[in-house]
Amino acid sequence: MAKELCYVIEQISREKGIPREVLVETLRSALLSATRKRFEGRTNIDLTIDPKTCYIAVFETKNIVANVTNKDEEISLPDAKKISPEAFEGDTVNIPLDLHDFSRIAAQTVKQVIFQRVREAERDVIYSEFKDKVGQIVRGIVMRKEKGAYFINLGKTEAVLPIKDTLPNENLKRGDTVRAYIEEHRQQGTTLSQWLRQQVQIASSPGIEALLNDMRPGESKQMLIGFANATIGNIANILRQQSDHAWETAMVDAAADFATTPEEFMENLNYHVWKVTQHNPGITEATRQSLVPLFHRIRTEQQTFNVIYRMSIVGAVTDYTVEYNDRCILATVRKVPETDYLLNLTE
Repeated sequence: MAKELCYVIEQISREKGIPREVLVETLRSALLSATRKRFEGRTNIDLTIDPKTCYIAVFETKNIVANVTNKDEEISLPDAKKISPEAFEGDTVNIPLDLHDFSRIAAQTVKQVIFQRVREAERDVIYSEFKDKVGQIVRGIVMRKEKGAYFINLGKTEAVLPIKDTLPNENLKRGDTVRAYIEEHRQQGTTLSQWLRQQVQIASSPGIEALLNDMRPGESKQMLIGFANATIGNIANILRQQSDHAWETAMVDAAADFATTPEEFMENLNYHVWKVTQHNPGITEATRQSLVPLFHRIRTEQQTFNVIYRMSIVGAVTDYTVEYNDRCILATVRKVPETDYLLNLTE
């Protein structure tokens, strides 16, 4: 049994990238939980696993007393000396349990517990890998679509891409490759107020954070934010003037969606035109230079709008409207105590 157990531990460690000692402790906790459940939660039952040989020892610890009143927790001195000749009254003795009986009672429940603990350990490994990649571009494969989101395979884990964050009328299929930036990465135990602060810091709009810092709790102010759709429309107009191609705003929007640099934006523009017309649009260098500041404006405006939207969820923004004619967003910002963030997010 020990040899097979070591083989399974080594295999899972290699496949999942989980340290061997973590798996051994995971298995020990799972087996101990199953054993104590069989014995109605008795806490004097313990279990050890040799880290090298994977040999499992199950035992119950009993107090050595003169008169036994609780057979589950106590043992007489003569009986204790049969197990350990050096035993004495007032001490404790470990009594091995029948491993055959243990295997029979634990086999039905231990598998589910082990896999649950393995998933938890694997999640910790994944969190350590991705916690510093928030805001970075990653590439993944669409696996499935459900509950208003696409689930993207990133290798060792899955990412969630909300359908509302994809292009209008875009329908991704299983197997499609997507590029997106990691907006947030949650791990159990992260407070919701920390999540909110991370979202505010993602935006390249320090004015919002400065505005909130200067306000008193309960105070409200209004602010105007440029609307990104107007900038996208301006770029489409510039491109129409310098070429004969039918530049649509949807093409510009798609090109800017996952671009992190002006160079990526230009490359995406060429790709989306070629995809429709099978021709290279031939954007001139002068046009490229004129589009660079507009690209940066798109990123700033889109990120700022995302922050406004998220802040509205928790009550930091009490109201916002998109003024299409004036090409701006009118937002009412209210200073909210941090305790209110948690209250609003958990309701």
